[in-house]
Amino acid sequence: MNIRLFVALFAISLLSLPATAQLDPGPDGIGLYADMDGYINSAMLEDGMLELNLLVMGLTTETGIQAWELGIRCEGPISLMGFSLPYDGYNFSTLPDMVMGVFGDPLPQAPVMYLATLTFMVSGPETADIYIQNSSLFDHGSMLNDLPCYAFLPDHDLKAFYPASGSIDLPVFRVNGEAPVSVEESSLSAVKALYR
Repeated sequence: MNIRLFVALFAISLLSLPATAQLDPGPDGIGLYADMDGYINSAMLEDGMLELNLLVMGLTTETGIQAWELGIRCEGPISLMGFSLPYDGYNFSTLPDMVMGVFGDPLPQAPVMYLATLTFMVSGPETADIYIQNSSLFDHGSMLNDLPCYAFLPDHDLKAFYPASGSIDLPVFRVNGEAPVSVEESSLSAVKALYR
């Protein structure tokens, strides 16, 4: 078979398939996911409890996380009911704000950092969106363009988290609807660029 024909057929087959990658591969990105790898950011559920993982995607740009803060905003038939932590820590706020102190050593830097499991109650078949935004209690994020943030050692300086959706005004997770963070699809130009 002619190599050009093979490349052309391969390129055409790529056009019909979306690329699969983590939804937020950049540093200091934060999102809610139904899996621990950062791939699933939507679910179908008419009534019941939904547990989502709060993950930091990509290596954080600093050495580790000693404290973090954010707010969760829900729209539609969904409510934040509670959370659990995989480490020894404390919420210095009340839900839907989360201002977490990490006791002991900071959370180590890793490609995917698991911060918490959040539990939501879904109470209807309509579309529901979940947003990650700045905490309204301490409002440290106001110094960082109203983004959620974390503190790192040794000086507890603040650094912004960037929502996986690209904005605090866009949802990071959707129930009973299409995923709000789109996965980039391959284009013929992108495939042709690989062979130049």
